[in-house]
Parts: sequence; C-alpha cells; structure tokens
Amino acid sequence: MNSFFFSLILCVYGKRTVYQKFLNSLKKQTFKDFEIVIINQNKYPLIIPKGISNPIKILTSKPGLSVSRNLGIRFSDAKYLAFPDDDCEYFPETLAIVHREIRKRRTEIVSGTTVDKKQKFTLLKFPKKDKFLNKLDIIRYINSVSFFIKNKKKIKFDENFGLTDKSLISGEETDFILTYLKKFKTKIFYTPKIQIYHKDATFHFKNKKNKLKTFYYGKGFKRVMFKHKLYLFFILAIVKNLLSLVLSVLLFKKNISIKLIYSLRGKLSKWKF
Repeated sequence: MNSFFFSLILCVYGKRTVYQKFLNSLKKQTFKDFEIVIINQNKYPLIIPKGISNPIKILTSKPGLSVSRNLGIRFSDAKYLAFPDDDCEYFPETLAIVHREIRKRRTEIVSGTTVDKKQKFTLLKFPKKDKFLNKLDIIRYINSVSFFIKNKKKIKFDENFGLTDKSLISGEETDFILTYLKKFKTKIFYTPKIQIYHKDATFHFKNKKNKLKTFYYGKGFKRVMFKHKLYLFFILAIVKNLLSLVLSVLLFKKNISIKLIYSLRGKLSKWKF
C-alpha cells in the first residue's frame, strides 16, 4: 500500500538554483498528501529551501531525463506520479484540482495545461474544454509537466528518449503515455482547470542551441511515431510542417521559417535505436 497520494519526481540538471522556485511553490499547496523525489544529475549538491514539511528523497543519477525519471519511479511511494520540470511551478490549488479530477473521473491519467502568470497557455495550444484524449490529441496536447499518472508495477520511460548531456532526443513523455495506454487499456482525461506555470519556449534563428534543440525534437517525434506505427499521423505532421513553412516564407517570417526548417529536417532524418 502506498504511503502518499502523489510522488513528485523532479529531475535537476545544470540549473543551480532554478529548481528552488518549484520547491518553494510546494509550500503553498492546499493538498498536502505528497512526497518529493529529487534526482540530482549534477556533480554538486543541491540546496533545498527551508520550510518544506513534506518528505524529500534525494537520489543521484548520471545525466539522462528518462534514466533519472525511471530511478525516481523505482523509489516512489505514492499512488500517482508527476514529473515536473525543474523550471516550472505549481499554483496553490494545482494538486487539489488534480486530486479532485482523479476522484471525479475515475481515470488513471489526467492532464492539464502549462500557462504563464497571466493564465495564457504556453508550450502547446491546449483545448479550452474538458475531454478524453485520443491518440492524435495525446501527440498534440501532452507534455511531461502537465500529466499525472497512476503508479503501476514495471512502468518506465524508454531510455532511448530523453534529454542527456550528449543527446537532445525528445518525445519520452508521448512514448510513455502511448505505451501505458496500450498496456493497461485505460483512458486519459484532460481539463484546462489543471494549470502549471511554465515559461513559453523561445526560438531565435541565430541561436545554435535553439536550432539544434528544434532539430532533435523533430527527430524524437519521428522515433515515437514509427515506434507506435502511427505512420498516418507522421505524414500529416510533415504535410502541416510544409504548409506552415510555405506560409511563413510568403509572409516573410524568417524566425518561424527557420524553426520550421529545422523541425522538418529532424522529422526527415535517419536514426538508429
């Protein structure tokens, strides 16, 4: 029997103090039944803010987002798992709303949104109404920050995905959800009532890291689509990418055009597992 309702599995890499904002946001949670599992991927110790009353486990791991999250899952002791980024923050009612929706919907997975301080959607274009998500929705509306999932034996992230110090292959959260749904024959419920603060992603065509990250995100997307045999979805994504690129060129939107080019290159590149 699990000791807590939520395990918040937080992986920290390369950011010396940013993660403290997330930990400080947990002090204000109105729902208190959770533990914090921190996986430190750095060579230096972490500084934990004072005043956090919930149990904290600190583990160490080599760099690798999926590797670190799998370690956190193994040491978690809760009914449901969450995977916040080290640069996100929970609003005071975040966990209370998630808990309410899980009880109300009787589902094993619930997901929500990422927003800025003005409650504007960030990272993805989320739906404005409650709904159960289909496969296409999962690809479009899921990121690792915003879903909460029932803790079951032998669930884990595919370690071929996930940001590391040597690779930027993404798509681990989409693969994780699709694998879970296939294995346990369950559904995922989405509601915009669940909100998590996260700054929007930025891109500038002169920034080499931005272009490289966009390329590898596209490459990760292709891996996920081919692994789960979602070939039609992949073709539709390519067509949409091409049409958006043509439109951005016609409108002289250089920044968007360059981003779409690198995304397309990633999606069309080869890979080896």
